Amino acid sequence: MNVVISATVQRGARAASKNVPYQLPLLIPQFPELKNIYRATINMRLDRPLLISKFERTTFIKWWDVDVGRAGFWHPERFSILPIGFEYPIDAPTKEAWLFVSYDSRSFLLAQTTSGRFSFQEVEVVTEKIDGLEYGRRCKIHVEITDAIDVG
Repeated sequence: MNVVISATVQRGARAASKNVPYQLPLLIPQFPELKNIYRATINMRLDRPLLISKFERTTFIKWWDVDVGRAGFWHPERFSILPIGFEYPIDAPTKEAWLFVSYDSRSFLLAQTTSGRFSFQEVEVVTEKIDGLEYGRRCKIHVEITDAIDVG
């Protein structure tokens, strides 16, 4: 069953636009479907939480972190992806996209619960380049509900 969740595009910390170009060359061998995405994430706040008990696709890489204000270093981190449809603007054709979960990100840390499931209210999405993307605009994600994925 497919479910649609409304959301609002929001400003992120801009860390992904710096980090994703370093992460992707290491992630694409594990997640080849990401080879044509734009090299940044779209941050959004979901109207209803996306509940995930287990990701089907997870990998571990060490990527070169060049955080501003300090010397670069190798950063070990887990990543998961979840295929979704992304509708922006609303009523536009749905684009192929992926929920992009970096386990050291703010959105992942906020999603952790004591029940063992992740409750994502804030998410990062990767897809093709979208011209004219604006903060505060409404959008939708389309998610396939499974035994491991539900909506709150």
